[in-house]
Amino acid sequence: MSEEFNLQELEKPAALRGLNISEEKLDEIVEELGLRKPEPAKLNFEENLLIKRFKETNTIANIWYLRYSTSDSAFTIDILNVGNDPIDSISGKLTKYNNKNGDWTFDNNTLFNVKSIGTGNVYRWIQNKDAVSDYFEYSITVTEDNTVWYYANSSGSNKYEWQRYNFDAGLYSEMQPLGGQRHHVVSAKALKDSGISNTGNFPAIRMMYDDHQETPSWGNSHAAQRFKEQELEYLSNQDYKDLMRFEVDALKEVKDPENKFSSLAHKYNDYLVAAAVLVYEYFGVN
Repeated sequence: MSEEFNLQELEKPAALRGLNISEEKLDEIVEELGLRKPEPAKLNFEENLLIKRFKETNTIANIWYLRYSTSDSAFTIDILNVGNDPIDSISGKLTKYNNKNGDWTFDNNTLFNVKSIGTGNVYRWIQNKDAVSDYFEYSITVTEDNTVWYYANSSGSNKYEWQRYNFDAGLYSEMQPLGGQRHHVVSAKALKDSGISNTGNFPAIRMMYDDHQETPSWGNSHAAQRFKEQELEYLSNQDYKDLMRFEVDALKEVKDPENKFSSLAHKYNDYLVAAAVLVYEYFGVN
């Protein structure tokens, strides 16, 4: 049984796949909301430089580059051999952790041991995204003759370097939280108060648990109640473009709990753009 792939869809930024929107309209929405235009994901990688020296003279005998990278489907280790001498062995342990309700929980691990490696792939661990966010830890030993190198990221500033996000924008009822939460682009209360009873058919964004709790409409605080009242005013006036500007501007003022992005609007930029497309479709806004 064959499977068809739409290459044009795969070339789109992840947040925009499945959306039927022209580049002109996309540019218009991005400019109106003060967001960045979504771009295809770039490969995230890091390299370690391995240098072997002659013991007698301390001159360089060989050089290797050990590269780590992540994609939507795998954590990969490759090596570039600058000279002709292959590495004797590369072994280690890879561990994947998922974010669930704001906590990091163990998901899976694997061991590998590869002998006589020249240039090319050392190990590729297939791990699809199955959580709102995950990250990889590695502990790697490289052995060449009597020289041993150790690399690990289980502590320190590099601990979450290999973190992946699995955000999404779509209809609330059709989206799985995957350990995070689904954030109605416009609060469910404001929607219901405006006469929209089926809020499951309204656009939402899959967010990390801690991020969702920082959104201005979350909870029953005085500020959250006032925010929902303002949303209702926009809905009652059928002022949907200003409603989306209101939602986006509010997220621009919310700091990222992970301190990786300047704001939640920055963190979820691509999915706010996609959500705006869906909201305008829902209300029939041209």
